[in-house]
Amino acid sequence: MARIKDDYRGLTGMQKVGIFMLAVGNAHSAQLFEKMDDEEIRDLSGAMSSLGTINAGIIERLFVDRVRRSAELGRRLGRLGRLNGTLADECAARRKGFPDHGRDARPRRAHHVGQAWQCE
Repeated sequence: MARIKDDYRGLTGMQKVGIFMLAVGNAHSAQLFEKMDDEEIRDLSGAMSSLGTINAGIIERLFVDRVRRSAELGRRLGRLGRLNGTLADECAARRKGFPDHGRDARPRRAHHVGQAWQCE
């Protein structure tokens, strides 16, 4: 009798990826497998073959968790983009205030260097 996976927290990351790959179907999985190297495919295949029967609640939780994490990443990137725009505006204002700086006053991007932001 095949065992049933019903503990989401007990799944490894590779098992979660395996569930995802099985859930999205052959066409989408094939596109993802094309981007993997042989070792990744071997590891993922091993994890997928050890899954057994998956509770539908596990699959739902996996997708909800993925969407939640993607949304959080989007919020963080949005905040970073706004910060970058603010820093670029600050760089442009500094250039306007310092005409002898040797650069024009066109807004440019700020970029993160080590633990500080620098104007380009």
